[in-house]
Amino acid sequence: MRSTPHLPFLRILLTLLLLALGVTFAPAVAAAPAAPVRIMPLGDSITGSPGCWRSVLWTRLRSAGHSNIDFVGTLSQQGCPRRSTATTRATAVSS
Repeated sequence: MRSTPHLPFLRILLTLLLLALGVTFAPAVAAAPAAPVRIMPLGDSITGSPGCWRSVLWTRLRSAGHSNIDFVGTLSQQGCPRRSTATTRATAVSS
């Protein structure tokens, strides 16, 4: 029986080829969708523009490319479809 000196090299080459084909044809795993960014809009709707200023904010965020957002709060704003809000008494926010 004759020994072949290239046999180990061929085995390694065949193994690498099969691994490359397995990786190439493996089904892609879909990434889980990211959780929405939760925003609690605060502001004075009395002195703001007429209508629902939160709706204006929502529209501007969406048009700027921020599609994965969720307005949160304990109340439902009048005239704002499904956009929650929260109210507080005499809250001052300074920067």
